[in-house]
Amino acid sequence: MARLVNFKLEKYDQQFMRAGLDRMERAMGELQMQAVLKIVKSYEHRRPVYGKGKDKGKIWTARDMDIMAKTIRVVRRDDKKDVRLYVGNFKTWWAVQMEYGRGAWKGGPKSFLRPAVAASRSRMQVVLESGSGQTETGKGTGWSEVK
Repeated sequence: MARLVNFKLEKYDQQFMRAGLDRMERAMGELQMQAVLKIVKSYEHRRPVYGKGKDKGKIWTARDMDIMAKTIRVVRRDDKKDVRLYVGNFKTWWAVQMEYGRGAWKGGPKSFLRPAVAASRSRMQVVLESGSGQTETGKGTGWSEVK
């Protein structure tokens, strides 16, 4: 004799959604750290604020990889139910030119985000699947283990 069971899981939807967003946020944190590490932080790519011309003294005319690294941030949007990684702000509007080599970017592209995605893909997958960053063998994938 078959019996019908009605679990009514709808009441747990918010908890499942919150747990999923928490995992996504932790996974994006892994990507954020890799992106910061991948940015070229050499003095050859730096440029001070313009000293003359119509844009003299404007902060957004400088090119500083340290400032760019500080703008990489993970943003959780509960209203849209997603987690995003943002790079750049008005001071570092040139992040796209750096990644793809568009415009007058000298020396071609200096990609940092695409290699960061490739480098952190497996760690992100572990975080998304386990929620804790722990594998079945018990070894974590935290940054403290990277030598």
